[in-house]
Amino acid sequence: MDSWEASQDLVRTFWKAYLAAEKESTEPIIQWDDTVRKTVEKAVANISWEAQLKRLNVDGHYTLVHGDFLPGNVLWMTKKRDAIKLLDWEMVGLGSGPQDLGQYVISNMDPVERKECERELIQAYHHELQNQSIDVTFEHCWREYQVGGVERWL
Repeated sequence: MDSWEASQDLVRTFWKAYLAAEKESTEPIIQWDDTVRKTVEKAVANISWEAQLKRLNVDGHYTLVHGDFLPGNVLWMTKKRDAIKLLDWEMVGLGSGPQDLGQYVISNMDPVERKECERELIQAYHHELQNQSIDVTFEHCWREYQVGGVERWL
């Protein structure tokens, strides 16, 4: 918990510094898209360990997540068919699997390509959860992917 709180304090500190600089500037520092700005404000305003625990336990759907899921942290094994290894586990913790997947996809795919296949990717993810007898709806996975992927990316 202390490590998680420390990382969130860092986010709060950077955001406060940015807001202070924004107030002092005569020119916009960043040209924000309104939706992105509101998402960042809401995410920072709701940072707390209690809020995280509440969010994780809403539907009881949480898992071990990588936390820094990007292509540089994926090692493809060439001698084993379909075998991958994930590297760099310093951000590991409890969280949403679809959010971790969303972070990877949203951060690392061309938007046009992503839009063509993202629903199919989440359906495959949901199918695998069902194969593992994990009772979660596709709608839950899709919502977590959409909202959480952007939230984690930011």
